[in-house]
Amino acid sequence: MEKDIVWNVFFENEERFADLINGCGLNGKQMVKPEDLKPADTKNLQYYGTDTKGETGKILDVCKTDKPKKRNGKSTKSSTVYRDIVRKVAFGVNFAMIGIENQETINYALPLAIMRYDAGEYEKQKREISRKIRQPGSGAKEGEFLYGFSKESRLHPVVTFVIYSGEEWDGGRSLNDIIDFTDIPEELKGMVQNYKVNLIEIRKWKDTSVFKTDIRQVFDFIRYSKNKEQVKKLVLNNPDYEKISEDAYDVMKQYANISELKTEKVKGEKNMVNMAKGLQDWAEEERAEGRREGIQSMVRIFVKNMLKCGMSDEDILMLSECDRELLEEVKKSI
Repeated sequence: MEKDIVWNVFFENEERFADLINGCGLNGKQMVKPEDLKPADTKNLQYYGTDTKGETGKILDVCKTDKPKKRNGKSTKSSTVYRDIVRKVAFGVNFAMIGIENQETINYALPLAIMRYDAGEYEKQKREISRKIRQPGSGAKEGEFLYGFSKESRLHPVVTFVIYSGEEWDGGRSLNDIIDFTDIPEELKGMVQNYKVNLIEIRKWKDTSVFKTDIRQVFDFIRYSKNKEQVKKLVLNNPDYEKISEDAYDVMKQYANISELKTEKVKGEKNMVNMAKGLQDWAEEERAEGRREGIQSMVRIFVKNMLKCGMSDEDILMLSECDRELLEEVKKSI
C-alpha cells in the first residue's frame, strides 16, 4: 500500500505524467506538454443489473457497492471503482483519457481488470452523451433517445499504462493469454476479441533516455536495486542523484537494497535531496569497517601463533593488545 501511495504522489506531477506518455506511448517524441493535461475523476461508477428474482450479478474487484437503483425500469446495483491516476490529455482539437495503474505484485487477471477500467471510462463518456441526447427538445430519434447514443456520437480514446515494478512478469499480457482455447475451432477463435495490456516492466526497461524528467533516475535505480554495488556505481557516477526531488527519493527508497541509504538536503533548493552524499558517507564507513575487520583478522592470526608457541595468556594480552574475549574465541577455534 505504501508503494502505491508514493507512486501516486510521484505521478501527480504533470511534467512526469506527460513525460511518461511521451516516453512509453510515443517512442520518446515530445508531443505532450504538462499544460496539455487536465484533471480527471479517478472515481468510476459502474452499474450491473439483476434478474427477475432480484439476484445480483457479480463484478470483479468491487470497491464499493451502493444501494439498489432503478435504471430503465430494472433493479440495478452500482459499484464505484477507483483508479490510481487519470488525466484528460489534449491532442489538437481532440483529447484522450490516459490512466496509470501501479502494480507491484503479479495479477494474473490483469487483462480483465484493465479491460474493466477502460470500459468504465467509455461508459462514463457514454452516460454524458446520453444525458445530452435525452434532454427535452434535443430532437433525438426514437432509437437515439432509447439507447442514449446517436449516429454522430463519438467516444474519446482511453489508454491505460500499467507500471510494474516487481520481478519477472509471467502473467498474461492480453485477454487471449488467459482464455482456454482448447478444442475451439480456429475460425471461432479468431472472432474472440483480444484486449492487450500496456505493461511497462521497469526492471526490463533499458532505454531510459526517452525520459526527460527524473523518471529516468527512478527507473534506473529500480532496475539495479537488487545489486548493492550497481546501485552505488549508478548513484555515485551520475550527478543527477546529487539533486533529486524528495518524492522521487521516496519511491526509490522503497526498492533500495541498502538499509543505510541516506540523504542530505540540498542547500538553497526546496524539497531536493542529495543521494550521492549519503552513499559516499556510507561507502567510506564500509571501507573503514573493512579495514577494521582486516586488522582484527591479523590480530587473530598473531594470537593463534602465540598460543601454539605456548605463551601465557598475560603475555599474549600484553603483546597483541587484544581483549580477553577475543583470546578465548581464538582458543576455542584451535
